Amino acid sequence: MLLPEYQNHFRMPSVLVLLAWACLSSAVLQAGSPGSDKQVQALIDAGKAPVGVVFEVAAEHGGLQWALPKIKGYVGALRARYPQMKFAVVSHGDELFALQKKYRRREVKTHQMAKNLFRDEQVPIHICQTYAGWSGVQPEDFPDYVSVSTQGPQEIKNYQEFGYQLIRVTR
Repeated sequence: MLLPEYQNHFRMPSVLVLLAWACLSSAVLQAGSPGSDKQVQALIDAGKAPVGVVFEVAAEHGGLQWALPKIKGYVGALRARYPQMKFAVVSHGDELFALQKKYRRREVKTHQMAKNLFRDEQVPIHICQTYAGWSGVQPEDFPDYVSVSTQGPQEIKNYQEFGYQLIRVTR
């Protein structure tokens, strides 16, 4: 059951099929890879750093409430080991809706964490315009500390082409 404020984001039935596919795809991908804690620790232990890390978040509504604090911790731990490492976050699931301007008051901690990662840690936060657009959410609905990318998966590939390692953030 969707919260009333999210019910207008979805068009039935085609979006439900796409959402089911996205959820299943994400679950299958995450089931086949080690958790993000283990991936970060393995990177710290490796002794050799990639150019950077792109953190992928594709979660449920409210997912940024647990994902952004984990990412902040990962950035701190990785920067302690590799001070020159760069980072980026790509959000392309239901969690991205919390970053809309209209939810700044309700999602205070999420917005503050995203703003701090962007401004204080120089970590760009990208959201997927395609996914948001399916729900009628426009690029201008997001604050200036959120970068609206045309396609989240393509943004991740772009970072990987520049030598960033992908880490899918898991609980």
